[in-house]
Amino acid sequence: MNHHSAPLPAIATNRRIPPPAAGIPRTGITGNASTRSTNDSAPPTGPSITQATPSPTTHSPTATPIAVTPPRRRTALRVARIPPGTGGNAARSRSLSATAEEYGPAPLPPVHRGRGLRGFGTTGLALLAAAGWTAVRVGGATAVFAPTRWPVVAVAVATCLVGRRAVVVGAVIGAGLAAGSAAWHGVDVPGVGECSGMAVLRTDPESRGARTTAVVEIDGRRWRAIAHGRVSPRLARASAGESVLIEATCAPGRGRFARMDRVRHVLGTASVTAVSEVSRPVSRVALASNRLRRALAQGASSMDGENRALFMGLIIGDDRAQTTETIAAFRGAGLAHLTAVSGQNITYLLILAGPLLALLGRWPRLVVGLGLVGWFVVLTRAEPSVVRAAAMAMVSALTVSVGSPINGRSVLAVAVLVVLAVDPMLAWSVGFALSVGATAGLAWLSVPLGRLVGSSRMAAVLVPTLAAQIGTAPVSLVVFGTLPVVGLVANPLAVPVAGVVMTLGIPLSLAAVVCPPLSPSVAVVLEPALSWIAHVAATASRVGPRGWPNALLWCALAVPVLWRLRRGRAAVHATG
Repeated sequence: MNHHSAPLPAIATNRRIPPPAAGIPRTGITGNASTRSTNDSAPPTGPSITQATPSPTTHSPTATPIAVTPPRRRTALRVARIPPGTGGNAARSRSLSATAEEYGPAPLPPVHRGRGLRGFGTTGLALLAAAGWTAVRVGGATAVFAPTRWPVVAVAVATCLVGRRAVVVGAVIGAGLAAGSAAWHGVDVPGVGECSGMAVLRTDPESRGARTTAVVEIDGRRWRAIAHGRVSPRLARASAGESVLIEATCAPGRGRFARMDRVRHVLGTASVTAVSEVSRPVSRVALASNRLRRALAQGASSMDGENRALFMGLIIGDDRAQTTETIAAFRGAGLAHLTAVSGQNITYLLILAGPLLALLGRWPRLVVGLGLVGWFVVLTRAEPSVVRAAAMAMVSALTVSVGSPINGRSVLAVAVLVVLAVDPMLAWSVGFALSVGATAGLAWLSVPLGRLVGSSRMAAVLVPTLAAQIGTAPVSLVVFGTLPVVGLVANPLAVPVAGVVMTLGIPLSLAAVVCPPLSPSVAVVLEPALSWIAHVAATASRVGPRGWPNALLWCALAVPVLWRLRRGRAAVHATG
């Protein structure tokens, strides 16, 4: 590049500078006490390409050379800080673009990411949760090592708080491998033998005809107790958390249900031959939850059998009294999630408690709110979906209380890591996977689908259902072999009505217990809603397509969505 022939930028030629008077040397950049001479016909090629010359005799002999930024460079930096516009500033910015490129961009301050999980963005946290989940399953399948998982998990938790991102990823994967391996291969499964003694019920007994089953814990090991004949009613009278003295013969699990039992920490079956001495729970929380469950059932005693069974399933997830036909109808209509307690129930619970929580300060409100959520988990028997919802509520409440709120996607990712650290077996739980998938669909797909479908009232009802269905599609197709397309119609019809039952059900039932004359009023208010939900489920299950027609309808729905998505992207490229 020939500097002597290169034209000056426009800003440098806006005004003609007269030559210096006779006797005054031609000078370039003048500092406080020194002068550096530059070529008067071309700018230097960089800030450091200047040649210092001796100061003229007219200047102070004690002058000290100093580093001075070239004036055009200073002007370029000032103009770069001016917001873009259509006036003279924009023209000046354009005229200086060549100079800015010639001298190079100004150095930017380094970006410091937070340590631990704070160093991950939303996508990073989601990928970290997926990596941890995968590591747990790999650890359970390969049995690489089966140490005690808690020390490894403790180290991983500490690393997630203060470690660098690469170290955090390694710690999460290592803890996942250790936790999965310990969960599946670190438990000693005894052989066939007698396992009589005091047993603590971990689930409520479920009776089908003359057979009653319940998960019990004997000497630290869990078994699926099975009672027949005259022993069956005695076991059925107990509740979760209570203790019974049993005589049984235990054996390791076999068959297709053995793996499902292992996910629930059940080692095998216990054939019960005698049951006696039913005692109350030692835990006050378990005792209070059992009393409330009985009170809710008593408050709904004025309803007919099917509506009462559906009512208990909607408010606390107790579907033991539901018939096989009802369960199949809700599953075929895509409404099975209504009887699996989830974040929706916790939301309605916090809405009811909102006026009382608003009277408390920040930290008392946090403690009371978390205690309420934890107690609801005990009340609903810690189903996987409610555990996920409770973990998200706790993570969200903690981040808000400390002044660092995060979005719902990040809350879900952190909650998954927390839950898998506490109970790695949930990595194989179908209910937990469906719950996480539905929540992820709502978090990631609601906004894009809303833009595609539009802003009508029907879209506001349809978009959440479609997002949740897409989120649960992989698990539903693998486990159940189908994804009912009729659920897109059944959910908007049933979910709002179910929300009314969930919100009003608990206070109305408790009011009927306190004041028995109000019991018929509970049936009058709630039974029409319950009948409507059951009717929607039965009708949708009956008319919904199955097999190839169901798949073809999904394809027909996907075509316009993909077309609008492609059209939207084309519009963005055309305007951008």
